[in-house]
Amino acid sequence: MKQSITLLDLHTGKQYQAVLPAVIGRSRNADILLNDPGVSRRHARIEAWDNACKIVDLNSSNGVFVNGQRISSAAIVNTGDILGLGNSRLKITGDKQQAGNGTETVILHSTPLEDKLHVDAQRLQVLYEMAVTISEHQSVDELLEGFFGSISKIIRFDRHFLVTLDDSGACQ
Repeated sequence: MKQSITLLDLHTGKQYQAVLPAVIGRSRNADILLNDPGVSRRHARIEAWDNACKIVDLNSSNGVFVNGQRISSAAIVNTGDILGLGNSRLKITGDKQQAGNGTETVILHSTPLEDKLHVDAQRLQVLYEMAVTISEHQSVDELLEGFFGSISKIIRFDRHFLVTLDDSGACQ
């Protein structure tokens, strides 16, 4: 018998139901399609795992969180757990047959504190590089190249753009 899962989007109230395994992402081919720019095209996969469910991060740009804790590869999830993907918060709902039937969420391969500190140090370095780039007198093209070059060290993106505003706040 195929397992299914039901997820409730805590921001929109929309309910998603999918047969496992199910891919969550921005792609039209995703089983659970989220219209969230912080979600990768193929962000995560939920699959049946030994009478439970497991969520797997598919190398997403912004990571997967279970009950506020970032996972680095996979985690066993249960009814009531909150999944964080981009800006979306999805609560696992339904009976225990649909989600894990355990009483405790088990994080497999959680991100160690050293890795989190390394990421924070990387982000601070990028902010410093951006401040230096902005303070230097450069052409607009050089400024943008330095700015987006620095950001690309911590954020993967396909495209980028910049909106400039004049003193009144209107787009230029």
